[in-house]
Order: sequence, then structure tokens, then C-alpha cells
Amino acid sequence: MPWTTILITIAIAILAIGYVVFPLFRTTKTPIPLSDDRLSGLMLRKETALNTIKELEFDYHTGKLNDEDYERLNQRLRRQAIGLLQRIEKIAPVASGLDAELEEAIAEHRQTSSATSANQNGVAENSTDQSAYAIVCPQCNHVLKPSDKFCAQCGTALS
Repeated sequence: MPWTTILITIAIAILAIGYVVFPLFRTTKTPIPLSDDRLSGLMLRKETALNTIKELEFDYHTGKLNDEDYERLNQRLRRQAIGLLQRIEKIAPVASGLDAELEEAIAEHRQTSSATSANQNGVAENSTDQSAYAIVCPQCNHVLKPSDKFCAQCGTALS
């Protein structure tokens, strides 16, 4: 009986050591970074510069900076931000066109959603049965269910 206990203990110890040591000897490929480190660094610096400009404007409007200091710092920070934007566009020229495409898609979505809500509002206003008494959002006139606590279109809290 003691020999079986010792053998089981040794087997468990060998398995535990193998489990811990196996990853050290396994060969794995190094992961390929998905983003360019230079681009990530430039994006971070751009965000920092834009936040600094916002803080500078806040300090100026609260009276912490005089006109002369504000103009000097504002011009320097804006030149720095413009330079960073130009370097980003050189590294990733495709990204510069994506903003315009995104704005177009947003504009199309807003047009279709406003047309849809106008159609829904027209149905609610034109019918004379139960839908004539439909609940609509006071903010965007979206047709609501009686159990809604918030507008599904604009998020306005309903009382």
C-alpha cells in the first residue's frame, strides 16, 4: 500500500513539473504587430497635442493666461498638431480619405432615419383609430410604446 501511494505521488509530481516546464521548450512564432508602431506613436502625440490645445483655451478663457502668452502657445501647439497630422497622412494616406467616407455614411444614415421617423409620425398623425393616440417622444417625435421609459431614437428620458 505505501508503494502505490509513493508511485502515485511521483507520477503527479512529474506531471506537474512537465506542465510547468513544457511552455519553456515549446517553439512559438512571435506575433506580428497589427498596427505600425510609428503610426500609433504619432496618433498618441496628436491626441496629446489636441488635448493640450483644449486645456490652453480653457486656461485662457478662465483668465489664467494673458493674450500674449495665449497667442504664442496657441500658435506653437497648432503648428505642432498640423505637423503631426501631415506626418500621419504620409504614413497612412488611406486613413485621410476614410474620414470623408465616414461623414458621408453618417449623413446618409441621418437622412434615412429622419425619413423613417417622418413616415412613422405621418402614420401616427393620419390614422384615426388607436394609433392616433400613440405616444411620441417630445424631443424627436419618435413613436413610443406605452412601456418605454426612454426614447429608442434619441434616448430622452420619458416621464
